Amino acid sequence: RQFQAYLHKENGLLDNFATFCALEDFFRQKDPDAWAWRQWPEPFQNPTSQEVQEFQQNHWQRILFHKYLQWQVEVQLEEAQHLAQ
Repeated sequence: RQFQAYLHKENGLLDNFATFCALEDFFRQKDPDAWAWRQWPEPFQNPTSQEVQEFQQNHWQRILFHKYLQWQVEVQLEEAQHLAQ
C-alpha cells in the first residue's frame, strides 16, 4: 500500500528514472563497456521514442524493480534522518 502511494506520488519523474535505469542495465548486459546513454542505439536515447515505449511495455517488471529500489532508498534515508535527530 505504501509503495503504491509512492508510485502515485512520484509518477512521471520516477517513470523516466526507472526506465533509464532499466535501459542502462539492458545495454550494459549487451556491452559491459557501454557506460553512457549516448552509446545506446539512437532511438533509445530519446525517452519519448516508440522504441522506448515498447521497451517499457516489454520490460515493465525490470522498470518496476527500479521503482521499488528508489522507494527503498527514500524510505531508508528518511529513517536514517529520523534516527540522527
